[in-house]
Amino acid sequence: MLRVEGIRKSFDRFNALSGADLHVGSGKIVAVIGPNGAGKSTMFKIITGHLKPEGGRVLFGGEPISSLSPHEICRKGIGMAFQIVNIFSRMSVFENVQAAVLSRTRQAGNIFRAASKMAVGETMEILASVGLREKAGSIAGKLSYGDQKVLEIAIALSTSPRLLILDEPTAGMSSEEAAVCTGLIRRLTAEQGLTVLFCEHNIELVLSLSDEIMVLQGGKTIIQDCPEAVCKSPAVRDAYLGGAA
Repeated sequence: MLRVEGIRKSFDRFNALSGADLHVGSGKIVAVIGPNGAGKSTMFKIITGHLKPEGGRVLFGGEPISSLSPHEICRKGIGMAFQIVNIFSRMSVFENVQAAVLSRTRQAGNIFRAASKMAVGETMEILASVGLREKAGSIAGKLSYGDQKVLEIAIALSTSPRLLILDEPTAGMSSEEAAVCTGLIRRLTAEQGLTVLFCEHNIELVLSLSDEIMVLQGGKTIIQDCPEAVCKSPAVRDAYLGGAA
């Protein structure tokens, strides 16, 4: 579904990415790991069109997408939930998701219908799918941090993605909230056939959730393989796991 080939990107002479490669098969859950500064978020921003690469290419469904804008890439079927929560904090949970649905269906500018009556069924279905139906009327900014992260996943789902990208989905969560989020990701892939690409510092979560893991070091891909093979890689153990098996 997604292929990243030899991507390069620098900032003020710092090589954030210097030949990163990645492939994501349909229906798979693929994790990207690496230390801070390895280039994970930069790669995700390039995939979603928020940054342009200086070399290499990104293919989605076999089609080059690096020249497209973020909203064009979104409409191709790539949705993303960011590391820092990005919601409309003064709007209700329902309104946050409804706005995304209306944007996708290009109804946001329809002056002949009251917005409050538009896309109600689809919005509630999405909220139910992530466990937020009972909190539809709550103000988004007053949700717990974990629920705000889940709401951002719901907003991403509102774009009807085939590929969902999650940048550190459990960062800042309690262990209980992280367990709920992990269960949600598993359920979405099973029930909706989603393909998921995510980065995460919680190695135990990565190993338990992923079908494949790609490891970045210094902006380059060390390995991409199943979790067992990645754990057995001497280069990965030395660089990230402290020599542990």
